[in-house]
Amino acid sequence: MEKELNVKIETFHTNIKTRSKYKHQEINYENHLNETLPIDHHRGDIASTSRLLGYSDTVMATCATFLVLPIRNLKKQVEDQSLLNFLRSNYLEFTEFFYGFLIILTIWENINIRAIVVKRVDDFILALIIFEMLATSVLPFTLELQAHYPDEKVSVLSTCAVLIFLQLIDIGIILYATYSPKLLHIDLKNWTKSELHELCLIMIFKPLISLILLLIAGAFCLVHYSISLVFIALLILMPTIRKLYWFFLRRMKKFERTEKGSFLENFSKGNISKERLENMSDNAIAIIACILIVDITVDNFPPKNDVRKNGLNYKLKHMTPEFLTFLATFCLVSALWYINHAVLHLIETVNSIMLYFQKIFLMFCCLCPLAGNMILRFATKVNNDSVISIRYSAIIVFISSISNFFIFLYGVLTGSKYFYDWASIKHLKKNRRQHFYALAKAVNVPFWSLICILGTLGSTSAAPYVLYVTFLAAFCSFFLSKIILMNHLGEAAAYIKKTIIRRKPVAIERIAESALKS
Repeated sequence: MEKELNVKIETFHTNIKTRSKYKHQEINYENHLNETLPIDHHRGDIASTSRLLGYSDTVMATCATFLVLPIRNLKKQVEDQSLLNFLRSNYLEFTEFFYGFLIILTIWENINIRAIVVKRVDDFILALIIFEMLATSVLPFTLELQAHYPDEKVSVLSTCAVLIFLQLIDIGIILYATYSPKLLHIDLKNWTKSELHELCLIMIFKPLISLILLLIAGAFCLVHYSISLVFIALLILMPTIRKLYWFFLRRMKKFERTEKGSFLENFSKGNISKERLENMSDNAIAIIACILIVDITVDNFPPKNDVRKNGLNYKLKHMTPEFLTFLATFCLVSALWYINHAVLHLIETVNSIMLYFQKIFLMFCCLCPLAGNMILRFATKVNNDSVISIRYSAIIVFISSISNFFIFLYGVLTGSKYFYDWASIKHLKKNRRQHFYALAKAVNVPFWSLICILGTLGSTSAAPYVLYVTFLAAFCSFFLSKIILMNHLGEAAAYIKKTIIRRKPVAIERIAESALKS
C-alpha cells in the first residue's frame, strides 16, 4: 500500500515538473534555442513562428468577424416585414454565421496545435501558410453563397473545395516539416527516423479524416444541401475528438516515462497558449468595434441630394440616434473585452473547456453590431418589434458575458490548476476584497442583461425604459464595485500618512543637526 502511494506521489511530481518544463520552454523557446546554437551559425531563411502566428491570428480574427457583415445591416433588409419574420426567414444565414465562425476558429486552433511541433519556418513553409491564409479569407464569401443559394450545388461545392485545399496544405506542411528536422521542436533532434515517421502519421491523421468528411459532403450535395452541411459541421468537432482520443490514451498509461513519451503527452493535450488566445481575442474584438463605424460612415452616410436640399447641419442633427447607437455599442463591446481581460488576467493555463467558452464569447460578441442595429431601428417603437429587438439584443449580450463568467467559475472550481496561485480560492481569507471584486466584474453584465431580458416580458411601453436603466446600471455598478472593494486612493493616502509619521523623527534630527552646525 505504501509502495503504491509513493509511486503515485512520484508520478504526480513528475507530471508537474514536465508540465512546468514545457510551459517555461514554450514561453522562452527562442532564447532557449539561441543558447543551443553557436553565435556564428547563420540561420539562413529559417525563422521563428511567433510573427507568423501573430499574422494568422489577425487574418483568422478578421475572417471570423467579417461573417457578421451580411446580417448586421437591417436598413435595407427589414422593410415590408416585421423583425421577427425577418429573423425567421433568415435562419439559414444565422446558421451559416455560427458554424462558419466555429470552422474558422477551428482552423486557427489547428494552426496553433501544429506550431507545438513545427517551431520554425522557412520560405517554403511561409509560402504554404500564405496560401492557407488566402484560402481562409475566401471562406466568408463561399459561406455567404451557401446561405443565399443553398439549393445551388456550386455554392456547397465551393466551400468544400476551399476546405479541402486547406487540408491538403496542412498535410503538405506536416510532411515537409517532419522531414526537415531544423524546423521541428528542439526536443525532437534526438528522435530516430522511425519515431519522426510515427509522429508524422499522428499529426496527419486529423487532416486526412477531415478530407474524407469533406469529400463525402461534396458528394452529398447532389442529394440535399442539408446533409452536406452536417458533414462540413463535423470539422468543428475534430479538435474535441482528437483530444478525447489522446485523453483515453493518457488514462490507459500508453506514454512511457521518457523524453519522447513526455513530449507526446504534452502534444496530446493540444492546449493553446494564453498569449495566442489573448492575441486572437484582442484582434477579433478590435475589428468588431471598428465595424460599428461602418454604419455611419458607409450605410447611413449623408447623401449628396439630402445635403444640397436641407444642408449638412440638418442631416447630421437627424443622425443623432445613429451616433448614440454607435457610442453605446462601442462602450458595450469594450466592456465585454474588459471583463474578458479581467478573467484571463487570473488564468495561467488555458484548457479545452475554457477555449470553447472563449469561442462562444467571441461569436456572440461579434453579433453586437447586429444588436446595435436592432435597437436603433426598433427599440423606440412601442410595438412587438420593439420588445423583440430589445430581448434578442439582451440575449446576445447575456450569452457573450455569461461565457466569461463560466470561464471564471471553472477556474475557481479547479483551484490553482489553471488559475494563478495568488488568484485561487484558497487565498480567499487573505485577499477577500480582490476575490469579490473579480467576481463582481465577472457577474456584472450577465446580471443586468438577464434583468433586461426579464423586463421585456412585461409591458411593451416599459421595455425601452428597462433597456436604458439596465444599460446605465451596468456601467455604474462597475465603478461602484471599484470604489467599494478596490479603492486604491484611500490606501495610498493612508500609506503616505504612515510614511510621513514614521519619517518625522528623522527629519527633526536632521534639522537639529543643521542648526547646531550653523
